[in-house]
Amino acid sequence: MNTRLTKQVLALPNALLFISEIQKSLDEERTKRLHFYEIIDENKKMEFINGEIVFHSLVMKRHMPRMIKQ
Repeated sequence: MNTRLTKQVLALPNALLFISEIQKSLDEERTKRLHFYEIIDENKKMEFINGEIVFHSLVMKRHMPRMIKQ
């Protein structure tokens, strides 16, 4: 744990509000991550990046020969 950073945060006049906002953000991300784990499908290209679910497009058949040659 970064004790220097912790001391800096606790020294803020609004430290409690600051910590509450961080906790709220972490809780929201956790909820989104749990939702991601519920819907993830191995047949879909998807990732959880910075709190967002990102869907990737699938490789189209016409591109397959080029990818295999490389």
